Amino acid sequence: MKRGLLLMAVTVVSLILVATLSFAGCKATPATETAAETTAAETSAEEVSTETPAETSAVAFKAGVVLPTMNVFYLALQNGVVGAIEEAGGEAIVLTSQQYKPAVELANVEDLIQQGIDVLFIDASDLVASSPSIELANKANVPVIGLNQRTESGKFVTVVATNNYEAGKLAAEFVMEQIEYKGEVAIINGPPVPAVLDRIKAFKDVVAQYPDVKIVADQMMGNTIAEGISVAENILQANPELDGFLGMNDFAFLGALTALQNANKVGEVAIGAIDGIPEVVQILAAGLAPKCATAAQLPVDIGKKAVQAYLDYRDGKDVPQDIQIDSILITKDNAQGFSW
Repeated sequence: MKRGLLLMAVTVVSLILVATLSFAGCKATPATETAAETTAAETSAEEVSTETPAETSAVAFKAGVVLPTMNVFYLALQNGVVGAIEEAGGEAIVLTSQQYKPAVELANVEDLIQQGIDVLFIDASDLVASSPSIELANKANVPVIGLNQRTESGKFVTVVATNNYEAGKLAAEFVMEQIEYKGEVAIINGPPVPAVLDRIKAFKDVVAQYPDVKIVADQMMGNTIAEGISVAENILQANPELDGFLGMNDFAFLGALTALQNANKVGEVAIGAIDGIPEVVQILAAGLAPKCATAAQLPVDIGKKAVQAYLDYRDGKDVPQDIQIDSILITKDNAQGFSW
């Protein structure tokens, strides 16, 4: 019965992913079709104005929103950004970069500048290769608000992000506890963007504290469940005594969980990941993923804080360079009732 429910849950995720990828082709006043993580800071989210966008100046403005891909996380982030923009009297034009493609991203930014945007909200696709997109906006005197990460060069008014290093620590410490601080763990890595890099660094820093824990694999996946399954199955086959997975996001979580289910090892191998997508939360709440947890991000909050930061900047208020949003560790014990 559990096997059937788990397969059903993963199937639902796959369908939602397809739907949200398709969603990127709609206009975002609704979303338009595409045209083509940051160093941890000391500043907390509370340092930004606590006014809601509706309570600030309601001068109309046009905002460009560029996201690296479209999935359930980015749909929630988009909803937070677009909802706050519209609440403040603005118009949002949303474009995606077709699965982390910097060239598409640059074309998107060029297109948005041609459309006369007043502000750019962007979740950069790559630490280095996305720099030209930010520099282009800088040259056009368009203020840039980073979502989740900054780039190697280019100026941002601020970057609003999950504290990804702390999220990684939450997930890794959970796995260490589940495996009783000894054994073999594997990392399912991902695109080399600051958010992922911070999470992976946290994984390795936590593991380094425990001499009886060894990282036996560190493999890269793309940003789909299918790739997560493939990578996790390869790791399991090469490391049959594996005790835990550390996944860069919840697609890695679902890939690892599916691989464990296929190998009849659910409950034997721990999983820690980051995101808190609804489907993973539902699986945890249903008790289908023992010894598993996700450090949940709050994408809607990220989006709202980003828009508020722009409104504060526009109104001449001081805006911190980095605004970090804490994550919440979700397990079977507290998953019921949690949502974005």
